[in-house]
Amino acid sequence: MPQPTADGPTANATDPSFSFKDIPRSINNIPPAGWSWGEKQETEKFKEKQDQLAELRKQATDAMSDMTEATLESILSGAEALKAKLIASRELRKQQEEQLRREIEEQEKNPPRLI
Repeated sequence: MPQPTADGPTANATDPSFSFKDIPRSINNIPPAGWSWGEKQETEKFKEKQDQLAELRKQATDAMSDMTEATLESILSGAEALKAKLIASRELRKQQEEQLRREIEEQEKNPPRLI
């Protein structure tokens, strides 16, 4: 004769974990009486955690957006400063070239006298 087990179809009243009251519930997949309250509590906890994570994600996204914006503005201001410096350098070079050209023309018109 097979040994009775709580898990198998031969479970009977000799097993302390077995109860005839559980048979209809097991067959129809009906949860125990306290199950819905516990599930509701777990669902509420899960929803609270999800809300907290959503808020944390929003804060992280906002912080990253602010940092990105600040970085881009810093890069743009640096590029504008370099552009202004390049323009000033170009103007100075043009002035120096013009002055050198005038000096060369002046020397050609009035060559130095060698005695």
